[in-house]
Amino acid sequence: MTRLPLLALPGLLNDERLWAHQVAGLAPEHQLIAMPVTSHDGVAAVAAAVLARAPAGRFALAGFSMGGYVAFEIMRQAPERVAALALVDTGARPDAPATSEARRAAIARSQTAFDAVVQELIDKMLPPSRHADRPLVDGIRAMAQAVGRDAFVRQQTAIIGRPDSRPLLAQIRCPTLVLCGREDRVLPLEMSEEMAAGIAGATLVVLDGTGHMAPLEQPDAVTEAMRTWLARASDDAAPRTAAAPAVPERPALPDRLSVDPRSPHHLAAVFEHPIGIRLNDKERHDVEEYCISEGWVKVAAGKTKNRAGQPLLIQLKGRVEAFYR
Repeated sequence: MTRLPLLALPGLLNDERLWAHQVAGLAPEHQLIAMPVTSHDGVAAVAAAVLARAPAGRFALAGFSMGGYVAFEIMRQAPERVAALALVDTGARPDAPATSEARRAAIARSQTAFDAVVQELIDKMLPPSRHADRPLVDGIRAMAQAVGRDAFVRQQTAIIGRPDSRPLLAQIRCPTLVLCGREDRVLPLEMSEEMAAGIAGATLVVLDGTGHMAPLEQPDAVTEAMRTWLARASDDAAPRTAAAPAVPERPALPDRLSVDPRSPHHLAAVFEHPIGIRLNDKERHDVEEYCISEGWVKVAAGKTKNRAGQPLLIQLKGRVEAFYR
């Protein structure tokens, strides 16, 4: 059986201690490597930093909360390297405007009242039944103090600017675990249900009596769910004797794509398969170029040509989804 290294990404104001139980519980069968997500103020840059430090070759990837946002970005930048994906207490949607404003307010308050901001976050992350659990609360607070205010500002800024990852869900093909606490008030259960429904073959695990901090609130249950998921991923990665003839795989759809062969964003292998584009949930058949993260498509402006004799393009903004037919 092939053993995959596991990269584990913590969340806002968390460090490697978030995954301490999983590190111990999954060893020695699996090497779990906790990676920080504090280095930059954009999820794309954080994902690139994680990839730069990752072991060579393929790996399993687990993202908790903000770490899930970074995991989605890794799936955009290097999907071929991710053999299995675990999304723990996270979501694919971008912030609602009111949520972004609340984050900005927290950033401002953290300059003079960081401890109070941390306590407010802890109160929301944990269900009321765990507010008096001193070892749990103190452990979360200790992580927050270690990460610090400056990293908190970078993390919140990155979270505010993250793209909508819902269009990416249908492109995920690796074994995927979606796990959440039923009492999560930060990223409610419906967020996990949405991800599990959008990813083909995903397994959804819901932990009763659990809030946002599932790896710390229910460490044994999380470890066992991850063990089952990793066994499935390792079996999928194992070499087969008498394998069936290889069928050409469809490449992952990129964040940006152009039909123009002269464009640096043209990927010929993609056009060997029928693809579709939706803008604001409506399929369009006139798209010349799209960018999912920036939220636009380009279409021809009637019969107007530019100086090179090519169709003049106009840009339409909105939520973009690319998919294989």
